[in-house]
Amino acid sequence: MTLQELLKKHGIYSSIEKEVNGITLDSREVKAGYIFVAIKGFHCDGLDFVDDAINNGAICIISDRDFNLKPETFCEKVIIDNIYDFYSSLSLTFYDYPSKKLNLIAVTGTNGKTTTTYILDSIYREKGDKTGIIGTIEYKIADEAFESKNTTPEILSLQKILHSMVEKDVKSCFMEVSSHALVLGRTKGSEYNGAIFTNLTEDHLDFHITMENYFLAKKKLFETLQNGKIAAINMDDKYSYRFLESISKDVNIVKYSIKNKNIADVYAKNIKFDKKSLLNIFEIVFNEKEKILIKSKLLGRHNIYNILGAASMAYSQNIPVNLIKNGIEKIDGIRGRFEFIRAGQNFAVLVDYAHTDDALNRILKTLKSFNMNRIITVFGCGGNRDRKKRPLMAEVASKYSDYIFITNDNPREEDPKSIALDIEVGLKRMEYESYTIQLDRREAINEALSMARENDIVLIAGKGHETYQIIGNKKYHFSDQEEALFILKNLGNSRQEKELF
Repeated sequence: MTLQELLKKHGIYSSIEKEVNGITLDSREVKAGYIFVAIKGFHCDGLDFVDDAINNGAICIISDRDFNLKPETFCEKVIIDNIYDFYSSLSLTFYDYPSKKLNLIAVTGTNGKTTTTYILDSIYREKGDKTGIIGTIEYKIADEAFESKNTTPEILSLQKILHSMVEKDVKSCFMEVSSHALVLGRTKGSEYNGAIFTNLTEDHLDFHITMENYFLAKKKLFETLQNGKIAAINMDDKYSYRFLESISKDVNIVKYSIKNKNIADVYAKNIKFDKKSLLNIFEIVFNEKEKILIKSKLLGRHNIYNILGAASMAYSQNIPVNLIKNGIEKIDGIRGRFEFIRAGQNFAVLVDYAHTDDALNRILKTLKSFNMNRIITVFGCGGNRDRKKRPLMAEVASKYSDYIFITNDNPREEDPKSIALDIEVGLKRMEYESYTIQLDRREAINEALSMARENDIVLIAGKGHETYQIIGNKKYHFSDQEEALFILKNLGNSRQEKELF
């Protein structure tokens, strides 16, 4: 499409008939034939980089404020009032509304989004679909994976990714939709065939301020569904009925549950944990008509909910139950989610992304059910984020842990000591004394693993799949998995790992 043709679709005349090769907000990404959208952001102003964009080959600059172009510059200048709506619409037009050509499934909630998308991915690949994932760990297009910059990309990047999926014959895409993305309009114009609600617990209140605002942000996703699309709702969450009220009557609602089988379309029963094989074993019942026995390596009650959400969506899209079963059981694990670190030690070491009090409660409760010896927990809280959850996470940790190491997560521009003191408030409130504040995360992991003895469990929580640590405004390489493996190998622990782990 030429620039003239593209802008004409938005009521703007241009004499430039050159092909548009891309649209970007980043002048460093500009190449010949690109449109550069100059927006004023939190840290810098796009107008400061107009000359760079032109030198890199931009044929059009779009802004909501006027600016000067050199007389000899062969570049279109577009000044528009509501630039966010305009560039959203422009990106959808340029990439030709790719979501309409995909079976796009959204997953939203405080916890469980990532795991649910991977379960969906496994089920639909079992069906024979080429699949894509957009989420916290990575963006996956068929068999190619790319680093994830945001859980839900900004709208230009999102439409580009979806367009790439269409070009590579991806049929089904599973997308984590964050509350930030919904408020900031990153998903505007994307059309979903279905959406899953996992749960809603306290998080991101630095951004939303109140739980009501957080709920209203999530609700936006379900308000976009219509005309026979599918909404899968976790009926065991206290916000479920409020989500149901926001859904159009022409939407196919699928209710899933563990506790409320009498109102559920899909539910789990006969749940047990096989300690010897380390499997979650349970049955899924669909509309009281069909059922499957599941033996899953995804442990914990929280993962049964994730499995139910994915199974509900797949069943509603007419995927046979045997393929649903196979897809679920083929997943060995998900990076940074209840991930065992094995180096021959005779105690368990796990890395998990749990960074809210609810998520930490779920995983620690599961570990407690293993009936091992001590639970040693290493965790911190992110800087420049919701302070209210810090003592709450500490209270949860104190409930299940025999010893706690408070350490750095991603302190960002906050004082790490202040973050640790906020966490410590929760421990003092619980009159819990078995803890150490060790702000060096590497050393905290080292001390925890050195303390562990046979049949103990060491949980390293908060960062999960992340391979970095943000200190100040700089990002440093750091991986909980790498650190744990290195330390375990250097502990000189000759004890053999028990069969259980």
